[in-house]
Amino acid sequence: MQLRFGLAFCALLLSQLSLVYGNTEILNFESILSPPKFHDSRIQVRHTLDAQSSTRLFSLELTPHQSAWSDICDSMNGCPHEVFVKLDLEKNYKGEIVKEHEKPMYSLRISFTPSPPSQFTITLLTPKQVYEFVETRAGSTLITQYTKGLPQTRTMYAYIRGRNVGTQVPQGMIWRLFPPLVAEPSNQAHFHLILDPLLLGFIPKSAVPVIWAILVAGAFGAWSLRWIKPYLKNLALSVHEQMKSKP
Repeated sequence: MQLRFGLAFCALLLSQLSLVYGNTEILNFESILSPPKFHDSRIQVRHTLDAQSSTRLFSLELTPHQSAWSDICDSMNGCPHEVFVKLDLEKNYKGEIVKEHEKPMYSLRISFTPSPPSQFTITLLTPKQVYEFVETRAGSTLITQYTKGLPQTRTMYAYIRGRNVGTQVPQGMIWRLFPPLVAEPSNQAHFHLILDPLLLGFIPKSAVPVIWAILVAGAFGAWSLRWIKPYLKNLALSVHEQMKSKP
Protein backbone atom coordinates (compact mmCIF):
# COMPACT_ATOMS: atom_id res chain seq x y z
CA MET A 1 0.00 0.00 0.00
CA GLN A 2 2.86 2.36 0.86
CA LEU A 3 4.50 1.57 -2.48
CA ARG A 4 1.33 2.44 -4.39
CA PHE A 5 1.04 5.70 -2.48
CA GLY A 6 4.65 6.58 -3.26
CA LEU A 7 4.26 5.80 -6.96
CA ALA A 8 1.06 7.82 -7.19
CA PHE A 9 2.72 10.76 -5.45
CA CYS A 10 5.73 10.63 -7.79
CA ALA A 11 3.44 10.51 -10.83
CA LEU A 12 1.54 13.55 -9.57
CA LEU A 13 4.74 15.54 -9.05
CA LEU A 14 6.09 14.61 -12.47
CA SER A 15 2.83 15.62 -14.11
CA GLN A 16 3.02 19.00 -12.39
CA LEU A 17 6.61 19.48 -13.57
CA SER A 18 5.65 18.67 -17.15
CA LEU A 19 2.88 21.25 -17.00
CA VAL A 20 5.38 23.88 -15.87
CA TYR A 21 8.24 23.21 -18.24
CA GLY A 22 6.42 22.01 -21.37
CA ASN A 23 8.70 20.58 -24.09
CA THR A 24 12.33 20.04 -23.13
CA GLU A 25 15.65 19.31 -24.81
CA ILE A 26 18.35 17.98 -22.43
CA LEU A 27 22.10 17.57 -22.80
CA ASN A 28 24.27 16.22 -19.96
CA PHE A 29 27.99 16.98 -20.05
CA GLU A 30 31.18 17.05 -18.00
CA SER A 31 33.12 20.21 -17.22
CA ILE A 32 36.64 19.81 -18.61
CA LEU A 33 39.75 21.94 -18.93
CA SER A 34 40.62 23.15 -22.43
CA PRO A 35 43.00 25.63 -24.12
CA PRO A 36 42.29 29.30 -23.39
CA LYS A 37 39.89 31.50 -25.25
CA PHE A 38 40.39 32.17 -28.96
CA HIS A 39 39.21 35.72 -29.57
CA ASP A 40 36.91 36.10 -32.55
CA SER A 41 34.47 38.97 -33.03
CA ARG A 42 32.52 37.21 -35.79
CA ILE A 43 30.22 35.42 -33.35
CA GLN A 44 27.74 37.24 -31.17
CA VAL A 45 27.61 35.71 -27.69
CA ARG A 46 24.31 36.41 -25.98
CA HIS A 47 24.72 36.54 -22.22
CA THR A 48 26.53 34.22 -19.86
CA LEU A 49 25.29 31.42 -17.64
CA ASP A 50 27.09 30.02 -14.62
CA ALA A 51 26.29 27.50 -11.90
CA GLN A 52 24.85 30.22 -9.64
CA SER A 53 22.80 32.30 -12.10
CA SER A 54 21.72 29.32 -14.12
CA THR A 55 18.47 30.28 -15.89
CA ARG A 56 17.77 32.82 -18.61
CA LEU A 57 14.96 33.51 -21.06
CA PHE A 58 15.84 33.75 -24.76
CA SER A 59 13.94 34.31 -27.98
CA LEU A 60 14.91 32.94 -31.37
CA GLU A 61 13.42 33.26 -34.82
CA LEU A 62 12.65 29.79 -36.15
CA THR A 63 13.63 28.67 -39.64
CA PRO A 64 10.90 27.99 -42.23
CA HIS A 65 8.88 24.80 -41.91
CA GLN A 66 10.76 21.48 -41.92
CA SER A 67 14.20 22.94 -42.73
CA ALA A 68 17.14 20.52 -42.63
CA TRP A 69 19.69 21.21 -39.88
CA SER A 70 22.48 21.25 -42.47
CA ASP A 71 20.78 24.18 -44.23
CA ILE A 72 20.41 26.33 -41.11
CA CYS A 73 22.97 29.10 -40.61
CA ASP A 74 25.63 27.81 -43.01
CA SER A 75 27.17 31.25 -43.58
CA MET A 76 28.60 34.09 -41.48
CA ASN A 77 26.11 36.73 -42.61
CA GLY A 78 24.31 37.15 -39.28
CA CYS A 79 21.91 34.26 -38.79
CA PRO A 80 18.73 34.97 -36.74
CA HIS A 81 18.11 31.25 -36.16
CA GLU A 82 21.15 30.60 -33.95
CA VAL A 83 22.53 31.82 -30.64
CA PHE A 84 25.82 31.34 -28.80
CA VAL A 85 25.67 31.35 -24.99
CA LYS A 86 28.81 31.43 -22.86
CA LEU A 87 28.93 28.90 -20.00
CA ASP A 88 31.23 30.12 -17.23
CA LEU A 89 32.06 26.93 -15.30
CA GLU A 90 35.10 28.16 -13.36
CA LYS A 91 33.07 28.10 -10.11
CA ASN A 92 30.59 25.53 -8.80
CA TYR A 93 27.07 26.26 -7.55
CA LYS A 94 28.49 27.10 -4.09
CA GLY A 95 30.66 29.84 -5.58
CA GLU A 96 33.89 27.87 -5.01
CA ILE A 97 36.56 27.66 -7.71
CA VAL A 98 36.57 24.20 -9.29
CA LYS A 99 39.86 22.43 -8.66
CA GLU A 100 41.96 21.11 -11.52
CA HIS A 101 41.31 17.43 -10.73
CA GLU A 102 37.54 17.87 -10.36
CA LYS A 103 35.16 17.06 -13.20
CA PRO A 104 31.69 18.28 -12.21
CA MET A 105 28.69 17.19 -14.26
CA TYR A 106 25.98 19.51 -15.58
CA SER A 107 22.67 19.29 -17.37
CA LEU A 108 21.85 21.89 -20.00
CA ARG A 109 18.12 22.12 -20.73
CA ILE A 110 15.97 24.07 -23.14
CA SER A 111 12.36 24.37 -21.95
CA PHE A 112 9.83 25.81 -24.37
CA THR A 113 6.10 25.98 -25.00
CA PRO A 114 4.37 23.86 -27.68
CA SER A 115 3.45 26.93 -29.71
CA PRO A 116 4.89 27.70 -32.14
CA PRO A 117 5.87 24.06 -32.83
CA SER A 118 9.63 24.17 -32.32
CA GLN A 119 12.64 21.92 -32.32
CA PHE A 120 16.04 22.88 -30.97
CA THR A 121 19.51 21.41 -31.21
CA ILE A 122 22.32 22.08 -28.71
CA THR A 123 26.03 21.69 -29.44
CA LEU A 124 28.65 22.26 -26.75
CA LEU A 125 31.93 23.78 -27.92
CA THR A 126 35.21 24.59 -26.20
CA PRO A 127 36.82 27.96 -27.06
CA LYS A 128 39.14 26.20 -29.51
CA GLN A 129 36.22 24.39 -31.16
CA VAL A 130 34.40 27.72 -31.52
CA TYR A 131 37.43 29.13 -33.32
CA GLU A 132 37.63 26.09 -35.62
CA PHE A 133 33.87 26.21 -36.24
CA VAL A 134 33.92 29.89 -37.19
CA GLU A 135 36.97 29.60 -39.44
CA THR A 136 35.63 26.51 -41.22
CA ARG A 137 32.25 28.08 -41.87
CA ALA A 138 33.90 31.23 -43.18
CA GLY A 139 36.13 29.19 -45.48
CA SER A 140 39.31 30.52 -43.84
CA THR A 141 42.53 28.65 -43.19
CA LEU A 142 42.96 27.43 -39.62
CA ILE A 143 45.95 28.95 -37.84
CA THR A 144 47.65 26.82 -35.21
CA GLN A 145 48.04 28.87 -32.05
CA TYR A 146 50.64 28.09 -29.40
CA THR A 147 48.90 27.25 -26.12
CA LYS A 148 51.48 25.19 -24.23
CA GLY A 149 52.04 26.57 -20.75
CA LEU A 150 49.02 28.88 -20.91
CA PRO A 151 46.37 28.56 -18.18
CA GLN A 152 43.51 26.23 -19.05
CA THR A 153 39.87 27.28 -18.90
CA ARG A 154 36.56 25.58 -18.15
CA THR A 155 34.62 28.06 -20.27
CA MET A 156 32.36 26.43 -22.86
CA TYR A 157 29.83 27.69 -25.38
CA ALA A 158 26.34 26.42 -26.10
CA TYR A 159 25.52 26.70 -29.80
CA ILE A 160 21.74 26.58 -30.18
CA ARG A 161 19.62 26.53 -33.34
CA GLY A 162 15.85 26.36 -33.73
CA ARG A 163 13.49 25.35 -36.50
CA ASN A 164 9.74 25.26 -37.06
CA VAL A 165 8.41 21.69 -37.19
CA GLY A 166 4.76 22.53 -37.80
CA THR A 167 2.83 21.79 -40.97
CA GLN A 168 2.49 24.78 -43.27
CA VAL A 169 -1.07 25.38 -44.44
CA PRO A 170 -1.52 26.88 -47.93
CA GLN A 171 -2.75 30.45 -47.72
CA GLY A 172 -5.77 29.63 -49.89
CA MET A 173 -6.99 27.10 -47.32
CA ILE A 174 -6.79 29.45 -44.32
CA TRP A 175 -10.23 30.69 -43.25
CA ARG A 176 -10.56 33.69 -40.99
CA LEU A 177 -13.80 35.05 -39.63
CA PHE A 178 -12.38 38.47 -38.82
CA PRO A 179 -9.08 38.90 -40.73
CA PRO A 180 -8.17 42.27 -39.16
CA LEU A 181 -8.59 40.83 -35.65
CA VAL A 182 -6.59 37.63 -36.17
CA ALA A 183 -2.82 37.96 -35.88
CA GLU A 184 -0.48 36.06 -38.14
CA PRO A 185 1.09 32.99 -36.50
CA SER A 186 4.31 33.93 -34.74
CA ASN A 187 7.59 32.35 -35.81
CA GLN A 188 9.42 33.70 -32.76
CA ALA A 189 10.10 31.03 -30.12
CA HIS A 190 10.73 31.89 -26.48
CA PHE A 191 12.63 29.39 -24.38
CA HIS A 192 14.38 29.06 -21.03
CA LEU A 193 17.97 27.87 -21.04
CA ILE A 194 18.78 26.15 -17.74
CA LEU A 195 22.24 25.13 -16.56
CA ASP A 196 21.68 22.62 -13.76
CA PRO A 197 24.52 21.09 -11.69
CA LEU A 198 24.23 17.31 -11.36
CA LEU A 199 24.82 16.28 -7.74
CA LEU A 200 26.63 12.94 -7.43
CA GLY A 201 26.85 13.04 -11.22
CA PHE A 202 23.18 12.30 -11.93
CA ILE A 203 20.79 14.19 -9.59
CA PRO A 204 19.73 17.63 -10.95
CA LYS A 205 20.13 20.25 -8.24
CA SER A 206 16.73 21.72 -9.16
CA ALA A 207 15.11 18.35 -8.39
CA VAL A 208 16.38 18.22 -4.80
CA PRO A 209 13.29 19.97 -3.32
CA VAL A 210 11.03 17.50 -5.14
CA ILE A 211 13.06 14.55 -3.85
CA TRP A 212 12.86 15.91 -0.30
CA ALA A 213 9.09 16.35 -0.66
CA ILE A 214 8.75 12.70 -1.74
CA LEU A 215 10.89 11.49 1.16
CA VAL A 216 9.02 13.60 3.71
CA ALA A 217 5.64 12.48 2.36
CA GLY A 218 6.74 8.83 2.43
CA ALA A 219 8.10 9.13 5.98
CA PHE A 220 4.93 10.89 7.15
CA GLY A 221 2.77 8.20 5.53
CA ALA A 222 4.75 5.41 7.22
CA TRP A 223 4.65 7.25 10.57
CA SER A 224 0.89 7.90 10.47
CA LEU A 225 0.07 4.37 9.34
CA ARG A 226 0.49 3.01 12.88
CA TRP A 227 -2.51 5.09 13.99
CA ILE A 228 -4.56 4.88 10.84
CA LYS A 229 -4.38 1.09 10.56
CA PRO A 230 -5.84 0.31 14.06
CA TYR A 231 -8.53 2.96 13.54
CA LEU A 232 -9.60 1.43 10.22
CA LYS A 233 -9.50 -2.04 11.77
CA ASN A 234 -11.74 -1.01 14.67
CA LEU A 235 -14.08 0.77 12.27
CA ALA A 236 -14.36 -2.34 10.10
CA LEU A 237 -15.05 -4.54 13.17
CA SER A 238 -17.71 -2.10 14.37
CA VAL A 239 -19.47 -2.16 11.02
CA HIS A 240 -19.22 -5.96 10.97
CA GLU A 241 -20.79 -6.22 14.46
CA GLN A 242 -23.60 -3.87 13.48
CA MET A 243 -24.37 -5.92 10.41
CA LYS A 244 -24.42 -9.13 12.49
CA SER A 245 -26.77 -7.61 15.07
CA LYS A 246 -29.37 -6.67 12.48
CA PRO A 247 -32.24 -9.19 12.13
